[in-house]
Order: sequence, then C-alpha cells, then structure tokens
Amino acid sequence: MRSYRKRLLGAIGAAALVVGLAPAGVAHAAAPTPSFFPVGDNLNTTAYSLRFAGTNRFATAATTALTATQSSGTGYPFENADRTGGGSQFGSFGSPRSIFFSVGDTPADALSASDFWESGTYTLPLVGGGSGDINTSDSPMLLTESARNGATDLSSEAIAAISKIKQNCGCTPDAVVFGGSAAIPNGAVSTIDQLLGNTTVIAGVDRFDTAKRIALLNGTSSTDYYPTAASPSTCCGNITILSNSVILAEARTGADALAIGPKAAITNVPVLLTDTASLSTFTSTALAGLSPTNIVVAGGPNAISDAVVNAAKAAAGPGATAVRIFGADRYATSVEIAKQLFGYYPENVARFNGFNDLTQGLARSEGSGAQHLGWPDALTSAEFLAGIDFESSAPSRKAPAIEKNQVEGSSTTEIGGGGGDGWRTPLLLTTQGGLPSSVATYLAALYPDSTQIITATKPSGTTDGGFMFTFGGTNAVGSGAEMAAAQAVSGGTYVTANQSDLAPTMDVASTFFTKLDWSPDVSTAGGGVSDANGQAASGAVPKACSLRNALAGTEYLADYQANGNFNQSAQAWYEPTGGPYTANQSRFQCITDGNTADGMMNANGVSLSGHETAAKTFDYSAASKTLTGANNALPVATVSSHTGDPTTPVTTNGASSATTQSFSGTMNVTYKGVTTPAAPYT
Repeated sequence: MRSYRKRLLGAIGAAALVVGLAPAGVAHAAAPTPSFFPVGDNLNTTAYSLRFAGTNRFATAATTALTATQSSGTGYPFENADRTGGGSQFGSFGSPRSIFFSVGDTPADALSASDFWESGTYTLPLVGGGSGDINTSDSPMLLTESARNGATDLSSEAIAAISKIKQNCGCTPDAVVFGGSAAIPNGAVSTIDQLLGNTTVIAGVDRFDTAKRIALLNGTSSTDYYPTAASPSTCCGNITILSNSVILAEARTGADALAIGPKAAITNVPVLLTDTASLSTFTSTALAGLSPTNIVVAGGPNAISDAVVNAAKAAAGPGATAVRIFGADRYATSVEIAKQLFGYYPENVARFNGFNDLTQGLARSEGSGAQHLGWPDALTSAEFLAGIDFESSAPSRKAPAIEKNQVEGSSTTEIGGGGGDGWRTPLLLTTQGGLPSSVATYLAALYPDSTQIITATKPSGTTDGGFMFTFGGTNAVGSGAEMAAAQAVSGGTYVTANQSDLAPTMDVASTFFTKLDWSPDVSTAGGGVSDANGQAASGAVPKACSLRNALAGTEYLADYQANGNFNQSAQAWYEPTGGPYTANQSRFQCITDGNTADGMMNANGVSLSGHETAAKTFDYSAASKTLTGANNALPVATVSSHTGDPTTPVTTNGASSATTQSFSGTMNVTYKGVTTPAAPYT
C-alpha cells in the first residue's frame, strides 16, 4: 500500500439537501446469475476473459464495483468458476474507504477523477456542513443519470450497489461526488449523503474547472516512462522517471483519456483537460499552480494540437517539457500507452516469460464528441484496473478440465492472472465489431509462441497466457472482439474448437437417477466413478449420474431444487492424456440430491462461463416412480453386491446404464394391482 498524505483544503461548496430515497431491495436472481448481484447486473466469462455488463451503463458500473469490493474469498468469478455456488466473490480492492460518483452522460468528470483513486486522505467540506476526513483508498466508481437528462435522484442501480457494498464489507464508506448540480442532481447528492458516511462534492463551473480542482487537490506525481523496448543489456526496458508530472488529455471525446486512466490511477498523476485547438483558462491556471516539470500528452496532433501543447508548457513555467504518446489513431494510441507507460513491448516477451498472466482491459471507443460511443461502460475501468494492480493476488480463472486436460485431484487448474505477479493493467480500445488491427497485432505479438501456452493438448506448457477484462455488454464490445482478444492472449490456442467453456453439453439420455451405492466401482485404474468431493458416488442416496462421455464442455454437474433454486454442484472430471480412455472424455460421475424433501431433482451441466445445458428432471416423490423405466431410473433397493466398471452405455431397465452390472437385493413389486413385498432380485 502507498503512504497517504493528508491535506487541509478550503471550501468547495456543498449541494442543497433534499429528502433522499431509501435503499432499494436487492432482488436475488435465479442461478446462474450470482445472488450477490442486483437484477440487471451480470458477469460473463471465457477461459481467458471476464466481461462486466449490465442492462445499462449504470448497471455495468455497479457490476464492476461489486466485483472489486466483494469480500475476498475463493468464490466466483475468479478462484471458482462455478457461478451457481453463490460463494464469496474475489475482492480486488478489499473494503472501500470511499465510493466515487459521476454522471453517465459525459466522460469528462469521471476521466479527470481517475487520478484521485487511492491518492490520500483529505480534509474536505462536507455536504451536511463542516469538514471531515475523506480517505480515497480502494474507491470504486458508480454512475448515475445527470440532471441535464431530467434526473432528480440517484440511479436505482447505484442505490442497490451501495447497499450491497455496505453488506459485503460490513462498513459505511465515505463518498466523493465529481461534478456540479447540472451534472449530479441535488437529490442524488442528498441520497448519497443519507446512505453513506462523509460526503464531499468536487465541482467546477465546467469540465475544465472540475479537472483543475481535482488536480490542485492531488498535486503532481511521478510516472515511469519507457520510450523504447529494452536494450540487450538491460533487464526491464529503457525506463525514465518523469517526475513532477501531469497528464493533458482532450476533453470532448475523451478517448485517449480513457486509455490513460488506469495509469493515472496507479500513479496519481493528475489529468487536466483541453480542447483540441485551444487551452482552457482553467487548465492554464492549474498548470501555473502545479508548475509541472513534465506534461504527458495523451494523443496525437489531431487530438491535441502542437499549439495547445506549447501553450501548456508556457503556462507550466520555465523548464517544463512535454512527452507526447500517440499512434495513428486512438486504438494505436492505447497500444502505445501500454508500451510506453507500462513497458509492455513485444520485444521483451522473452524477458517476462511470455508475459505470463499479464492482464489487459478492453473497452469500446468509436466516434467523436457527442457521437462518441462505448465510453460509458469503461468509466469505472481506471479504478478497477488500478485495484487489480495494487490490491489483489493474481485474479486467476479456473480452466475447464477439458481445456487443460486435468485429471481427478489435480491442483493445476488456474489460467490467466495479474496483480499478484506485479503486473499493472493497461486499457486497450476497440470497435464494437472487432479488434482493430493495431490492437490485434499487438496482443498476438505478446504471445507469439503457442507451443508454450498450457492447453489440453500441451499440459506441460510453461505459461498460462494472458487475461482480458472486458467492459460493457455485446452492444459495446461485440463477441467477436472479445473472442479475438481471448484467442490472442492465449497465443492463438483458444480457437473455436477449444472454446468448450462457452458451449457445454449434457447427453440427457445418458444422465439417470438412482439410489445405488457405486462405491465398489470407484476405481482410478479402471477410470470408474468420479467421487472428487467424497460423497457423489457413495451411499444409497438419491443421485443423478452421467455415464462416461455424457458431458462435454462442462465443468460442473449441478443440482437444482424443484423450484429452480440452486442446490449444489460437483466438478466434472475428464480422462488425462495417457489414461485408460480417450483423453478429454468425461468420466462416469454422480451428484447427490441436496434437497430430498421435495422428492425431485434437476440435473444440469454448467460450463466455466456459467452457461447451462438443458435440464433433466427426476421425480422420485412417490416410491413407484423410482421403478419406472420412462424416468430413466434404476432399481431402488438395499444393494448387497454389484461389480463392474460402469463405463460404456447400454440399456438396462429402460435406462442408459453400464456395460456390466451385477447386483441383488429385495424390493416391493406391484404387478396388476398385486404387491409382493420384499421380492428378491438379481
């Protein structure tokens, strides 16, 4: 953690108070959406990417914030791929000390606020009067509708997220509101103040003035700069420390400011805004007050003219220099930022073990000015990606067994990663329809050797590849763009044929219900029943079983109650290379019914990314139903003996069963209305 600096500031002005809304109830959605997300918020995953999405920009922001601030643990979406389990989510930040707020109709205030993340503890004027300490540690960003669009209060998505964040952390964070009353409605500020702790507003008369005020609070800071790739004699790149720095970014479109935001958050280098052809008086005043030695210019002359850069240097005072980072367009500029401010040059791939577990962000940016598209979903990216760097252990995703050819009991199931390895996470820009060639070429160059990537056919590879955080739904970043990025960071190994985590299947005809105790058949040598959790196969208890090779692209065999609520799951296991059966062939396996009271169970196959197969319903509410072949049920009995390895499907008693089964016992038999109790059978 960084050391914090405390500052005493003068009055900034507080918004008027009105009666706020009470927190909205957080509805629990049915699986596979985790119950700790409000309705409309969701995550979607592949083996190499995690997508933050929602029904609108406010829900997307809430999804990102909740993922960052959920209590650390071993649950979905990182260490556990089972999104049905509802376990503790991984928290990249930890407990937030404050929450940031901005509007969703313009990018300016949120972009200039990125450098305020974890910048220190400040004594600031409060909405309710007086002053108080505001700690900016671990602060996520939430969005709300603006007063310009007729809003009078805080977005319902932000209210629900506040409630859940407080529940998750067991705390009441403070609040920092960026923007004046024309942006954030007075009623929204009042609601924020009612729901959270100390609330302060940082606002100017326009976007340039607001950016100036944030910058003057924060002060200049230093950033590392890699003008070129490493020379043969250096370890990590030709690094220059740009001390006493500020960032200058174009204000109307904000594409380059979006891409440089994670770096501003990591380093706390303030972001000042400008028009393309003229420098705002507020920005000039900020430069004069800060007197930076270095001005990092985000974007080329088409974004910020040379005349504006010269005016900025003059305003900063004698000795100020400018470093311009840009490419042929905004997409190439985001690549250059990843290279020159993060040091991620493809030329250094051998030095960094193939950039193993490197994390990247991906967000849409198209059009300009008022027609700029895609940016709302990425307004929370700077805080999230900075948190991945500073606060988390590696945010690894669990690979499907079939992706990495795992055997039962294997612990090497992690793929992707990030912060725990010390990587800092840049944000790359894309179009909705597909990855721009500059971004696709860059990512592919980071992972040029597919033979080193660990896959099902190469379990002895040396690197996991990379991992991509995607901001926004498919209307922002299309599936094609996300999959192209996932393929690139996997070294090209994640081709369509291997994307099994997106398309799970469960052969319904080869999934059946039984109360037989399969314990005698559990045999690693024989490739028998999988019993990874110690209870799936054993015991004369209700269970759903899948025959060998009945599951494909499936990470979990899941059980649901009759009312649709998730019950439990057991991980699916596959044969290893060199095993007694075909590699990647799923084993015979069972899952016990976790709720026998309703006499029914629904079996599903669930993939790494939370996609589900068609359900198979088993009704054993009446004893007679367990004897009906049409229900794919094997006999219910006290089993005295049964032998053999249930591997190859055949038909027994109307159900897909095993090649060889021998069992005996007694059961009640009813034939033409006559019941014979305890009739023996073999």
